[in-house]
Amino acid sequence: MLFLSGCGVMQPQNHSVNDNQGKSDSSKSELQTSEIIIATNVLHEESGKSKELDPILVSLLARGKLALKQLHLLTPEEDNANMYYQAALGRDPKNSEALFGLARIVRYYTDFAWSKAQKQQFIAAQKYLDSAASVNPNDPLIAETEKRIKEYKNRLKKAKQAKVHSKNVIKKEKINLNHYFLPKTLFSLSEEEILEQIQPIIERVSEQRAMIEINWANDKEARLLYQIINSRVPDFRVRGMIFHRSNYMIEVKQQ
Repeated sequence: MLFLSGCGVMQPQNHSVNDNQGKSDSSKSELQTSEIIIATNVLHEESGKSKELDPILVSLLARGKLALKQLHLLTPEEDNANMYYQAALGRDPKNSEALFGLARIVRYYTDFAWSKAQKQQFIAAQKYLDSAASVNPNDPLIAETEKRIKEYKNRLKKAKQAKVHSKNVIKKEKINLNHYFLPKTLFSLSEEEILEQIQPIIERVSEQRAMIEINWANDKEARLLYQIINSRVPDFRVRGMIFHRSNYMIEVKQQ
Protein backbone atom coordinates (compact mmCIF):
# COMPACT_ATOMS: atom_id res chain seq x y z
CA MET A 1 0.00 0.00 0.00
CA LEU A 2 1.32 3.54 -0.97
CA PHE A 3 1.00 6.61 1.26
CA LEU A 4 0.66 10.01 -0.44
CA SER A 5 2.03 13.04 1.37
CA GLY A 6 1.51 16.35 -0.41
CA CYS A 7 2.89 15.88 -3.96
CA GLY A 8 5.58 13.38 -2.85
CA VAL A 9 5.44 9.59 -2.92
CA MET A 10 6.44 7.58 0.21
CA GLN A 11 8.28 4.30 -0.26
CA PRO A 12 6.27 1.21 0.71
CA GLN A 13 7.01 0.37 4.36
CA ASN A 14 7.68 -3.32 3.71
CA HIS A 15 10.56 -2.63 1.26
CA SER A 16 14.15 -2.88 2.44
CA VAL A 17 16.24 0.25 1.94
CA ASN A 18 19.46 -1.76 1.67
CA ASP A 19 18.09 -3.99 -1.09
CA ASN A 20 17.38 -0.99 -3.34
CA GLN A 21 20.43 1.13 -2.48
CA GLY A 22 22.22 0.56 -5.84
CA LYS A 23 19.16 1.32 -7.87
CA SER A 24 18.44 4.44 -5.79
CA ASP A 25 21.94 5.88 -6.29
CA SER A 26 21.75 5.24 -10.03
CA SER A 27 18.34 6.91 -10.33
CA LYS A 28 19.54 9.87 -8.29
CA SER A 29 22.52 10.35 -10.56
CA GLU A 30 20.37 10.19 -13.67
CA LEU A 31 17.89 12.64 -12.12
CA GLN A 32 20.62 15.14 -11.27
CA THR A 33 22.03 14.95 -14.82
CA SER A 34 18.54 15.47 -16.28
CA GLU A 35 17.94 18.44 -13.99
CA ILE A 36 21.21 20.06 -15.11
CA ILE A 37 20.30 19.62 -18.79
CA ILE A 38 16.80 21.03 -18.23
CA ALA A 39 18.15 23.95 -16.23
CA THR A 40 20.70 24.71 -18.97
CA ASN A 41 18.00 24.66 -21.63
CA VAL A 42 15.80 26.96 -19.57
CA LEU A 43 18.68 29.42 -19.19
CA HIS A 44 19.23 29.40 -22.96
CA GLU A 45 15.54 29.92 -23.59
CA GLU A 46 15.34 32.73 -21.07
CA SER A 47 18.46 34.28 -22.57
CA GLY A 48 16.80 34.25 -26.03
CA LYS A 49 13.59 35.70 -24.65
CA SER A 50 15.55 38.40 -22.87
CA LYS A 51 17.18 39.44 -26.13
CA GLU A 52 13.89 39.31 -28.00
CA LEU A 53 12.04 41.26 -25.35
CA ASP A 54 14.64 43.99 -24.89
CA PRO A 55 12.57 46.48 -22.85
CA ILE A 56 14.33 49.51 -24.35
CA LEU A 57 13.76 48.23 -27.88
CA VAL A 58 10.12 47.46 -27.11
CA SER A 59 9.67 50.97 -25.71
CA LEU A 60 11.32 52.60 -28.74
CA LEU A 61 9.10 50.69 -31.16
CA ALA A 62 5.97 51.59 -29.19
CA ARG A 63 6.93 55.26 -29.12
CA GLY A 64 7.74 55.18 -32.83
CA LYS A 65 4.36 53.62 -33.61
CA LEU A 66 2.52 56.27 -31.61
CA ALA A 67 4.50 59.14 -33.17
CA LEU A 68 3.83 57.74 -36.65
CA LYS A 69 0.11 57.54 -35.91
CA GLN A 70 0.18 61.19 -34.81
CA LEU A 71 2.18 62.14 -37.94
CA HIS A 72 5.09 63.31 -35.82
CA LEU A 73 7.47 62.19 -38.55
CA LEU A 74 10.54 64.41 -38.09
CA THR A 75 9.20 66.85 -35.54
CA PRO A 76 9.09 67.65 -32.66
CA GLU A 77 12.86 67.28 -32.46
CA GLU A 78 12.83 65.20 -29.26
CA ASP A 79 9.69 63.18 -29.97
CA ASN A 80 9.28 61.92 -33.53
CA ALA A 81 8.87 58.61 -35.33
CA ASN A 82 12.12 58.81 -37.27
CA MET A 83 14.17 59.32 -34.10
CA TYR A 84 12.58 56.34 -32.32
CA TYR A 85 12.89 53.97 -35.28
CA GLN A 86 16.49 54.99 -35.97
CA ALA A 87 17.32 54.37 -32.28
CA ALA A 88 15.58 50.99 -32.47
CA LEU A 89 17.75 50.02 -35.45
CA GLY A 90 20.76 51.04 -33.41
CA ARG A 91 19.87 48.27 -30.95
CA ASP A 92 18.67 45.80 -33.58
CA PRO A 93 19.84 46.70 -37.14
CA LYS A 94 17.55 44.15 -38.79
CA ASN A 95 14.41 44.91 -36.82
CA SER A 96 11.56 44.56 -39.30
CA GLU A 97 9.15 46.81 -37.43
CA ALA A 98 11.63 49.70 -37.35
CA LEU A 99 12.50 49.25 -41.03
CA PHE A 100 8.82 49.20 -41.94
CA GLY A 101 8.22 52.31 -39.83
CA LEU A 102 10.94 54.25 -41.67
CA ALA A 103 9.50 53.11 -45.01
CA ARG A 104 6.10 54.46 -43.92
CA ILE A 105 7.65 57.83 -43.11
CA VAL A 106 9.24 57.99 -46.57
CA ARG A 107 5.87 57.05 -48.10
CA TYR A 108 4.16 59.93 -46.27
CA TYR A 109 6.71 62.48 -47.47
CA THR A 110 6.70 61.28 -51.10
CA ASP A 111 2.88 61.42 -51.10
CA PHE A 112 3.04 64.96 -49.73
CA ALA A 113 5.56 65.89 -52.45
CA TRP A 114 3.39 64.52 -55.26
CA SER A 115 0.33 66.32 -53.88
CA LYS A 116 2.20 69.65 -53.91
CA ALA A 117 3.56 68.99 -57.41
CA GLN A 118 0.03 68.49 -58.75
CA LYS A 119 -0.76 71.97 -57.44
CA GLN A 120 2.40 73.20 -59.23
CA GLN A 121 4.00 74.03 -55.88
CA PHE A 122 7.33 72.52 -56.88
CA ILE A 123 9.48 74.21 -54.22
CA ALA A 124 7.31 72.74 -51.46
CA ALA A 125 7.38 69.37 -53.22
CA GLN A 126 11.19 69.38 -53.23
CA LYS A 127 11.27 70.14 -49.50
CA TYR A 128 9.16 67.07 -48.82
CA LEU A 129 11.48 64.96 -50.97
CA ASP A 130 14.45 66.29 -48.99
CA SER A 131 12.70 65.26 -45.78
CA ALA A 132 12.16 61.76 -47.17
CA ALA A 133 15.84 61.55 -48.10
CA SER A 134 16.84 62.53 -44.56
CA VAL A 135 15.01 59.41 -43.33
CA ASN A 136 16.41 56.96 -45.88
CA PRO A 137 18.19 58.36 -48.96
CA ASN A 138 18.37 54.87 -50.49
CA ASP A 139 14.62 54.27 -50.53
CA PRO A 140 13.73 53.72 -54.24
CA LEU A 141 10.37 55.45 -53.74
CA ILE A 142 12.17 58.81 -53.52
CA ALA A 143 13.78 58.44 -56.96
CA GLU A 144 10.48 57.19 -58.42
CA THR A 145 8.62 60.23 -57.07
CA GLU A 146 11.31 62.63 -58.33
CA LYS A 147 11.00 61.08 -61.80
CA ARG A 148 7.20 61.30 -61.66
CA ILE A 149 7.32 64.99 -60.72
CA LYS A 150 9.91 65.74 -63.42
CA GLU A 151 7.76 64.10 -66.09
CA TYR A 152 4.73 66.02 -64.85
CA LYS A 153 6.65 69.32 -65.06
CA ASN A 154 7.72 68.48 -68.62
CA ARG A 155 4.12 67.77 -69.61
CA LEU A 156 3.03 71.10 -68.15
CA LYS A 157 5.84 72.88 -69.99
CA LYS A 158 4.92 71.29 -73.32
CA ALA A 159 1.24 72.10 -72.79
CA LYS A 160 2.13 75.72 -72.02
CA GLN A 161 4.33 75.97 -75.11
CA ALA A 162 1.57 74.49 -77.25
CA LYS A 163 -0.91 77.00 -75.81
CA VAL A 164 1.42 79.93 -76.53
CA HIS A 165 2.04 78.63 -80.04
CA SER A 166 -1.71 78.30 -80.60
CA LYS A 167 -2.27 81.88 -79.42
CA ASN A 168 0.48 83.12 -81.71
CA VAL A 169 -1.04 81.29 -84.67
CA ILE A 170 -4.47 82.76 -83.94
CA LYS A 171 -2.97 86.22 -83.51
CA LYS A 172 -1.06 85.84 -86.74
CA GLU A 173 -4.20 84.70 -88.54
CA LYS A 174 -6.08 87.73 -87.24
CA ILE A 175 -3.27 89.98 -88.38
CA ASN A 176 -3.25 88.32 -91.79
CA LEU A 177 -6.96 89.01 -92.13
CA ASN A 178 -6.36 92.73 -91.76
CA HIS A 179 -2.86 93.26 -93.11
CA TYR A 180 -1.92 92.69 -96.75
CA PHE A 181 1.77 92.81 -97.53
CA LEU A 182 2.66 93.59 -101.12
CA PRO A 183 5.98 93.43 -102.96
CA LYS A 184 7.77 96.77 -103.08
CA THR A 185 8.34 96.10 -106.78
CA LEU A 186 4.59 95.89 -107.30
CA PHE A 187 4.49 98.51 -110.02
CA SER A 188 7.17 96.78 -112.03
CA LEU A 189 4.62 94.02 -112.66
CA SER A 190 2.06 93.93 -115.44
CA GLU A 191 -1.36 95.48 -114.91
CA GLU A 192 -2.89 92.03 -114.70
CA GLU A 193 -0.39 90.92 -112.06
CA ILE A 194 -0.94 94.10 -110.03
CA LEU A 195 -4.69 93.49 -109.98
CA GLU A 196 -4.10 89.88 -108.95
CA GLN A 197 -2.06 91.06 -105.98
CA ILE A 198 -4.59 93.60 -104.70
CA GLN A 199 -7.82 91.78 -105.59
CA PRO A 200 -8.17 90.22 -102.07
CA ILE A 201 -7.95 93.75 -100.62
CA ILE A 202 -10.66 95.01 -102.95
CA GLU A 203 -12.97 92.12 -102.03
CA ARG A 204 -12.44 92.61 -98.32
CA VAL A 205 -13.03 96.36 -98.49
CA SER A 206 -16.19 95.82 -100.55
CA GLU A 207 -17.59 93.18 -98.16
CA GLN A 208 -16.96 95.15 -94.99
CA ARG A 209 -17.34 98.66 -96.41
CA ALA A 210 -14.03 99.27 -94.73
CA MET A 211 -11.49 102.02 -94.98
CA ILE A 212 -7.83 101.41 -95.80
CA GLU A 213 -4.45 102.58 -94.59
CA ILE A 214 -1.70 102.45 -97.17
CA ASN A 215 1.83 102.13 -95.83
CA TRP A 216 4.14 102.84 -98.73
CA ALA A 217 7.50 104.55 -99.15
CA ASN A 218 6.66 106.15 -102.50
CA ASP A 219 3.82 108.65 -102.24
CA LYS A 220 2.97 108.54 -105.93
CA GLU A 221 2.66 104.76 -105.93
CA ALA A 222 0.60 104.91 -102.74
CA ARG A 223 -1.90 107.30 -104.33
CA LEU A 224 -2.11 105.07 -107.38
CA LEU A 225 -2.90 102.09 -105.19
CA TYR A 226 -5.72 104.03 -103.55
CA GLN A 227 -7.17 105.02 -106.92
CA ILE A 228 -7.12 101.43 -108.18
CA ILE A 229 -8.87 100.06 -105.08
CA ASN A 230 -11.45 102.88 -104.95
CA SER A 231 -12.28 102.49 -108.65
CA ARG A 232 -12.93 98.77 -108.17
CA VAL A 233 -15.43 99.30 -105.32
CA PRO A 234 -18.51 100.76 -107.03
CA ASP A 235 -20.94 100.78 -104.07
CA PHE A 236 -19.28 103.49 -101.97
CA ARG A 237 -16.32 105.79 -101.87
CA VAL A 238 -13.44 104.15 -100.05
CA ARG A 239 -11.91 106.21 -97.33
CA GLY A 240 -8.15 105.92 -97.21
CA MET A 241 -5.07 107.27 -95.49
CA ILE A 242 -1.47 107.16 -96.68
CA PHE A 243 1.54 106.74 -94.42
CA HIS A 244 5.09 107.05 -95.70
CA ARG A 245 6.41 103.76 -94.36
CA SER A 246 8.60 101.19 -96.01
CA ASN A 247 6.74 98.04 -94.94
CA TYR A 248 4.63 98.01 -98.17
CA MET A 249 1.42 96.96 -96.52
CA ILE A 250 -2.27 97.87 -96.79
CA GLU A 251 -4.40 97.51 -93.68
CA VAL A 252 -8.14 97.06 -94.00
CA LYS A 253 -9.94 98.71 -91.07
CA GLN A 254 -13.53 98.83 -89.97
CA GLN A 255 -15.02 102.31 -90.19
